[in-house]
Amino acid sequence: MSLKATIILAAGKGTRLNNGEPSTKSKVMYEIADRPMIGYTRDLAVDLKASEIVFVVGYQHEIVEKYLGADFIYAVQEPQLGTGQALKVGLDKIKSDTGYLLVLQGDDSAFYQVSTIRNFIDEVKNKLAVCGLITCELDNPENFGRIIRDDNGFVSAIIEKIESTSEQINIKEINCGTYCFDIAWLKNNINKLQKHEPKGEYFLTDLIKIATDQKVKVVAFKLKDNSEWVGVNTPEQLKFADEKMREKIKNNIEY
Repeated sequence: MSLKATIILAAGKGTRLNNGEPSTKSKVMYEIADRPMIGYTRDLAVDLKASEIVFVVGYQHEIVEKYLGADFIYAVQEPQLGTGQALKVGLDKIKSDTGYLLVLQGDDSAFYQVSTIRNFIDEVKNKLAVCGLITCELDNPENFGRIIRDDNGFVSAIIEKIESTSEQINIKEINCGTYCFDIAWLKNNINKLQKHEPKGEYFLTDLIKIATDQKVKVVAFKLKDNSEWVGVNTPEQLKFADEKMREKIKNNIEY
């Protein structure tokens, strides 16, 4: 594994977790089993032993930084103009120019095993890819982006539900939002991201299209156990994650 750096995206406001109302705390400070969810992601990042760990923070960032501690690098995303801009803000803090960079979401990484992430990075490296993303199969993919693979199994596109053909909409493999990039490639291409209207946001997923347009390899690493990925975007999902973590702790379960 040649992991040199990890960027954790943790700038969200948590509005949806507060039933659409302005939240009193950052999204990643909502608790799972009596602990802010960002704490689990921090532990994962530390266990992976990257020499540079950057947290991209935003809403109430002082509170998030105080909780996480002084051992990390912080990049403040202000204003918040999408995941692509968040990654660029974090990348500006990264000194390494070679090796691989892991991108974790601060709100959905609590259940990943360290071995899974290591295997993911190794697969990106061994297949000589410039980028990789973790995927899983869902019985009901809902509004998640569908993974389109080429004849060799590499990613050829991520198609949003609204843009899907009648055949593509039945694809069950979706993007989990965890990425691995070759640092040199990322630094050479991050400024190619284009603004999306009407909100003026930059999307991290556009990097996949940039890579496929260049005809370089993008790896899709499909989870063997979907239990390792738990998205938290609604109060119901937060409750589910809380119950799942309590069960994990009580029974010493490894997902």
